[in-house]
Amino acid sequence: MARKMTCRWAALAAFVVPACSPAADAVDDTSTGAAATSTANDSSSDAAQTSSSGADESSSTGSGTTGESGDPFAEDPPDGDSLPDGEPFVWQWIDIEGARCRDGSPAGFAYRYGTSANLMVFYAEGGACFNASSCLFSDAAIEQPYIPYAGGVFELRADNPVHDWNVVLIPYCTGDIHVGARPGGADFQGGEHQQFVGWTNNGLFLARIHPTFADVERLLVAGSSAGGFGGGSNFERYAVRFPDAEVVMIDDSGPPLADAYLAPCLQAHWREIWGITSTFLASCGDSCDDQRDGGGIVDIVAHLEQALPDATMGFISYLGDETMRQFYGFGVDECENLFAIGPPEFSPELYAAGLLDLRDTYATGPRWGTFFIEGTSHITLLDARFYSERVGGVSLRDWFAAMLAGEPSHIAP
Repeated sequence: MARKMTCRWAALAAFVVPACSPAADAVDDTSTGAAATSTANDSSSDAAQTSSSGADESSSTGSGTTGESGDPFAEDPPDGDSLPDGEPFVWQWIDIEGARCRDGSPAGFAYRYGTSANLMVFYAEGGACFNASSCLFSDAAIEQPYIPYAGGVFELRADNPVHDWNVVLIPYCTGDIHVGARPGGADFQGGEHQQFVGWTNNGLFLARIHPTFADVERLLVAGSSAGGFGGGSNFERYAVRFPDAEVVMIDDSGPPLADAYLAPCLQAHWREIWGITSTFLASCGDSCDDQRDGGGIVDIVAHLEQALPDATMGFISYLGDETMRQFYGFGVDECENLFAIGPPEFSPELYAAGLLDLRDTYATGPRWGTFFIEGTSHITLLDARFYSERVGGVSLRDWFAAMLAGEPSHIAP
């Protein structure tokens, strides 16, 4: 029993892949072979972040909060300076003034120039922080020198559809799946004054990313696990900022599920501690906020289709993803075990049913695609599985390339 608990809890702790999975080492290897980034200091005076004095999300001000119009992008900072130049395919790091991690330490992002007229913004994976147990395993700072990913979609190989693209890599140190706006700090059982500012940081990042890459022809916003949530949730603000680009969103292993699968009580907890009702859900309006007990986050899927009818969007997931089942398991039994050491069992059958419901009920428009794979592994875009996974004769790499070309499809066993 102890060994089983270790595997289950390690999966939740990493929020990357189950530690007892044979593929775990392959994901870890994606960063060890990459060169450390060179560093630039941010001197943009436009990239200032405003903090509120209280923890109540309704009192938050500054980047990433809603204005009187209810527009979640209304207070995003205006464009600042372009990023420093660099050689193609050489990673650089920049600290962004005002951006910070969960512990208040500085935050920024890595980027490398390519040779094409396209841009990939990728949101990194990492641990979610919403109770004492999960916060213990959620990075609260960015270790320097920062080492970017080197595998999967980051490989410089000819059969990688984005090998020659410009790339921005958004690290993860805020514990809020990149969507929080609580600069005044949030307090909850097991957590005191947690600075959940992922959404706020991203407004600051965008003020540097857009002027640098304003003329790109194609923009991909993607991410894995927590970054899958983050990329999907921040996608609309990128599409608004890059109106002339062909925009694509691919969420790898961070799917929103309907209330029957993702408990409304757990969603309500995230709304409260991360402040997400005033961030990406604000543009969705009542359709994402008028559900029992705080549920309805999945309705952002229908909203994105309506708001961005020309965008191509998709989800990738293993049908029995063990890591995501741990994450969602805290909502089982009306969140009775929300503050327990570990979550109750969330069955692979229930998770698979939730994914199929996401596809068949919500991601139904002609611009949506899905790629579902048998198994309990987690994330696909950061290692060799991006090139090796096949379902029904279709490779994940080819599905990904078709998504970039505006040709989505639904692939499943």
